[in-house]
This record gives sequence, structure tokens and C-alpha cells, in this order.
Amino acid sequence: MFSIIEIDDSDIIRKRVKEQLNEIDDVNVIGEVKNGRDAIPIIIGCKPDAVILDIHMPQKNGFEIVKELQMFEIETTIIIFTSFPNPHYRKIFKQLNVNYFFDKTNEFNEMIDLIQELSTKKKEMKNLEYRTQM
Repeated sequence: MFSIIEIDDSDIIRKRVKEQLNEIDDVNVIGEVKNGRDAIPIIIGCKPDAVILDIHMPQKNGFEIVKELQMFEIETTIIIFTSFPNPHYRKIFKQLNVNYFFDKTNEFNEMIDLIQELSTKKKEMKNLEYRTQM
């Protein structure tokens, strides 16, 4: 199972993303967070395969969350999903070694497709590990 935590202050976006992800086999949204303050404890506790992260949120923004995840050496795929696809933001997140950056307004399907691809890759890796152990 490929586990995901959504961190976005928009109830509408979280609901839409979760509905789409629930249609993908072996993908499970294990947590939803609507402010930056609550993000780190949930990520540390749940250890998801991926985090879908908005940039602008109350109490703590996406930049701060990414930096904290790196400070705690949390290994998870970070997917920025924002309404602010500013090239400057893309550059900063790239420098922070963020894995993926998507624009909510026109890259929604691409982000969903990426998660399906990541889930498939994880399943293939587990199958390969299982076969090499036999």
C-alpha cells in the first residue's frame, strides 16, 4: 500500500484529491492536515510514502515544513501542490531537494498520475525484494 498525507488548508482541494486517490488501487490517504502547525507531528508519526504539500497555509508554510522534514531526516516523497506556481518558488523547492512541484490550477491530473506511478514502482520494488529473498 502506498501511503499519503495531504497538507492543505483548502477543504475542497483535500476532498477532491482524496476522492481521486481513493480510486487508485494500493493508494491510501492516511492523514489530512489543514494547517502547517500540525503537519510535522503527523508525518513523523505516520511515516507516509508521500506528502502532498501546499505552500501557503496558516501557522506554518510549506517552506518551513520542508526544512523541518529535512532537519528531522524524514524520508518521504514531497509533492508540492500549489496555486502559486511562481518560478521563484519552484527554484527554492528545487534547491531544497523537493521531489515534485505541481500547479493546482492546471496540473491536477498530472499529480494524480504521478502518485499512481509512484505506487506502481513501490509495488514492483516489493515484488523484486520478495523474489530475491527466495
